[in-house]
Amino acid sequence: MQTEPILIVKTSPTCYNPTSKNSLISKTYAFLGYNINDKLINYHIQISQSPFFRNINYAEVRRLAKCKKSGFRAGLYDEPDIEIVYTFIKESRIAKGYLMSMTFEQLESLINNFPKQCKIFVVKIEGKIIALTVTILVCKGILYNFMPADLATYKSFSPMVYLMETVYNYCQKEEIGILDLGVSLDSNGNEKPGLLKFKKNLGGIKSFKISYQKQLKSLN
Repeated sequence: MQTEPILIVKTSPTCYNPTSKNSLISKTYAFLGYNINDKLINYHIQISQSPFFRNINYAEVRRLAKCKKSGFRAGLYDEPDIEIVYTFIKESRIAKGYLMSMTFEQLESLINNFPKQCKIFVVKIEGKIIALTVTILVCKGILYNFMPADLATYKSFSPMVYLMETVYNYCQKEEIGILDLGVSLDSNGNEKPGLLKFKKNLGGIKSFKISYQKQLKSLN
């Protein structure tokens, strides 16, 4: 027995749109016969004139200070070696039991074809990369934090906090209003409570990433 095909539409996080527009989008999909397929928690940071440390959890403030006191350095990775970037992300994810969402060729193509939209930030100690993230300028005013990774051996320092401060400062400089931290899923598509809590501790604001589905009529 042939089953009818299902169309799934994934939308951008609700923080990308004004509340009124999100309501209109939801009503439009419902009118067209779509049902909500999934509603994932998404976190974003609203960029303001306030310094990063004023918006984060006190425990993260202490970790941020620890990174700086220990001589860590953070900034943009100019003219990045994509093979080094990919290998670092892959090894970090393997150590945590996560799968890669992109091949080397896909990441290389993304960075080479969109150099102005794709920026890589790193944290180093004595020249050694211990944390990095690839960011994507989705549109004017919105920067997506994509594929963050760090070394487990520096977990007690939490260099990812220092990395996020660096990205936050970049957003201030470039007049970017939203830093999208994304959803927090494991390799099976389940939300990770620990990562959700960490993003909230960074001053993250909850929004939602909704997908809609509709059963289509067969053409046969």
